[in-house]
Amino acid sequence: MDSQERVLRFAQRFVECFGGVTEREGQALKVLLPSQLAQSLELPEETTFGEGHVPLPLGSPVLDRMVHAATASPPVVFGQISTEYLKKAGFAQILLRDFSFPNSRVTLGQTADTRTTYLLLYAHYTALSDERKEGQVHVTVQEKTGAVVEGFEDNWIWFPCTFFDPDNVPSHFPKDIGSAVQAGLIRAKALALRDLADFIESMHRRLRRDVRHTREYYQALEKEMTAGLNHPTLGEAQKAERLAKIKALPGEAARKIEDLQRKYEIRLTVRPSGAIRLLVGVVQVMGTVQHRQWQRTVSLFWNPVTRAFDPLVCESCGASMHAVYCRAEGSRMVLCCRDCG
Repeated sequence: MDSQERVLRFAQRFVECFGGVTEREGQALKVLLPSQLAQSLELPEETTFGEGHVPLPLGSPVLDRMVHAATASPPVVFGQISTEYLKKAGFAQILLRDFSFPNSRVTLGQTADTRTTYLLLYAHYTALSDERKEGQVHVTVQEKTGAVVEGFEDNWIWFPCTFFDPDNVPSHFPKDIGSAVQAGLIRAKALALRDLADFIESMHRRLRRDVRHTREYYQALEKEMTAGLNHPTLGEAQKAERLAKIKALPGEAARKIEDLQRKYEIRLTVRPSGAIRLLVGVVQVMGTVQHRQWQRTVSLFWNPVTRAFDPLVCESCGASMHAVYCRAEGSRMVLCCRDCG
């Protein structure tokens, strides 16, 4: 299949996915575009792509606009994981393993089989400095609570999974997952910084080297210019001019160092590149947390994919947590992470 045939097939799928109508005629593709799509592509609503019509060579403005529109929103698929086994008992031991409650006491109560949804978010990062570094990370977030679930993305592939038709997605999936996406992107940034540790250290090392060389250069220049002040052929006006230049050297060096700092500054961008949203059968365990005279009920979710409780979420900063601290706010008790507790 040649490149032009690939482009025409892409254009056909693109137009149909955005609600248009297509018809192939040999090496030409007739399309009827929805008005909004036609406007974004800067084309008439009735258009023909191909030889003798609107050309679509690689790099053409129309094709670039199609690619931009097709990739503007990250692709999302919906699926359901099947699990053969859900725990019935032994949650007290798992609670002690997965959580600590340093200033409170927890007792577990009723359990129930239920289903909840998880967002497996793929994120692309770009680090720009004197060089460019790119990569991809993935993170899982429970959509109901916003908790980041470690290890899910490595284990879910071992379970049978059925994917839903886009027009037949169960109502279990919440429509608003903005907080889950935000939690995922915060974690993705931390993972990207971890991946970039060597790159960041390399930029810092080069910055320190260039700053040192710059300072050494201006120190040597100042020493040389100062020694030249005693030259017998140097007149008073020339001495005054040279003294002014020597006085300006520290400021010039500082500007050069500022330029170097901008050159090696690392600008990190993290954006979603795709997502899998999964419906999973879990066990909901009700727990009672008691802190001084206050007590409240919390829901814990045992996840069969990770074989652990999903983390709780700090009610102050939104961070996922395994060490849970309690504090009083007015007449209610708040569950917090170590930093907020």
